[in-house]
Amino acid sequence: MSEVIGSMQSALELAGGSPGLSAVFLASLIALWYRKFQRELPVGCLFWYGTITLSMLIIPGFLAFVGNFWPELLTDYMILWILPVVPVILIAGVNAFPFYGERKDRAFFLMAFLAILILAGATVYQRNQHNLIENREYIPDSELEMLEKAEEYREKEQQETVLLWADQEIMNYARIYSGHIYLMYGKDLWLGSMDSQMHQIYEDWQQEAYIYMENAPLYMDEIVDMAALRECDILIFSRNLFEMYDVGIPEYLGEGQYLFYQAGKEYLMYVSAGTAE
Repeated sequence: MSEVIGSMQSALELAGGSPGLSAVFLASLIALWYRKFQRELPVGCLFWYGTITLSMLIIPGFLAFVGNFWPELLTDYMILWILPVVPVILIAGVNAFPFYGERKDRAFFLMAFLAILILAGATVYQRNQHNLIENREYIPDSELEMLEKAEEYREKEQQETVLLWADQEIMNYARIYSGHIYLMYGKDLWLGSMDSQMHQIYEDWQQEAYIYMENAPLYMDEIVDMAALRECDILIFSRNLFEMYDVGIPEYLGEGQYLFYQAGKEYLMYVSAGTAE
C-alpha cells in the first residue's frame, strides 16, 4: 500500500513538471471548478479533461496498463505531457484578471501571477541534471580530478584523442572539459530528452553499454569485451558501486586488457593495456 501511495504522490508532484507548478495546476483546476458550477465561465470541457487525465495518471492500475503496452511513455514521465497544465493555469489567471478593477490592482495581480509561475517552475530543468555547464569552473572536484587524469594520460601517450566510457557523472562533464575526449554515447541517453526516438539515435549496443556501466560490478566481463571491441582507451567506474555490491577493486580487468591507472576520491580509472605499457 505504501508503494502505491508513493507512486501516486510522485505522479502528482511531477504532473506540472515540478512540485511547484503541480500545485499551481491543482489550484487552477479548483478555480475552474468554482467558476464552472457558478455558471460564470464555459470551461466545462477543459475542467473535465484536466480532472479526468490527472485522475488516470495517479491511479496505479492505469500506469501498470501503460507500462505493459506502451512502456516508452513512462520514460522520464513522458505520459504526463497529456495533461493540460499550461491551458488550465493561463485560463484561470486570465479569468481572475477582471476581478481587479483598478489599474494598479491589475498591475499588482499580473506581477504576482508571473512571480508565482516563475518560482513554481524554477525546478523544472534542475531535475534529472537538466542544467547548463559553461566551462571547467562548473565541474565538481571529484569529476574534475578524474578528467584531469584522463587528459594527463592522453598527453602522456601522445594521442590526439581518447575514447572514454565512464560513469554518467564523468561523461556529463567530459566534453565540456576537453574536446580531445570522445564518448561512447551522449548524455541525452540518460537525460531522456528524446525518449520516444531513442532507438533511432542510439544503437542497441550503446543502450546496453549504458546499463552495463551503471551496474558495472555485475557486468565486468561484458564491459571488458565491449570496450575492447570498440577500442575504448579509458574506463572510469564509480567507487561507490564496488562498495555497494561488496566487490573488491581489481588491479586489472579481464585477462589484462585494461590495467589499473589511477584512483580518485570517488572513481577508479583503468586504461587499455595496449597503450599503457
